Amino acid sequence: MNNKFMYIKDLRSGMKRLELVFIVLETGPPIPNQANLEIRELKVADTTACITATIWGEAGGLLKPGDIVRLTNAYVSIWHGCLRLCNYKTSILQKIDEFCMVFNEKLNMSDPRQFGELLAKAESSNSAANKASTSQNHPNN
Repeated sequence: MNNKFMYIKDLRSGMKRLELVFIVLETGPPIPNQANLEIRELKVADTTACITATIWGEAGGLLKPGDIVRLTNAYVSIWHGCLRLCNYKTSILQKIDEFCMVFNEKLNMSDPRQFGELLAKAESSNSAANKASTSQNHPNN
């Protein structure tokens, strides 16, 4: 995958203007809402992990399991305690292929237990690296 694309395992709440390539694993039914906009939840994955994507607008209804999609100008949020990949009105969803993509369904970034463990591991390794760096630069060493 090109370096400009984000991997699902690297997504964190609050990230914006993201570009990803993923395969659609599952599509949900339209979800009713007060704005009368079509919303669908999809389970999507890349080589690193899977996540629930909340897709607003007609595009969500056009995507099918097995579609390989490039999503440009996406963002990540937490809804009901779960990490989600979302699109803006200005996002571009482009089907680029189908069925030919290796994916990882074991690491589910929308599962708070798995995401919490991954985040804790990352924070503890960052903390250990910071402590090692601080002790090496300490004036008494």
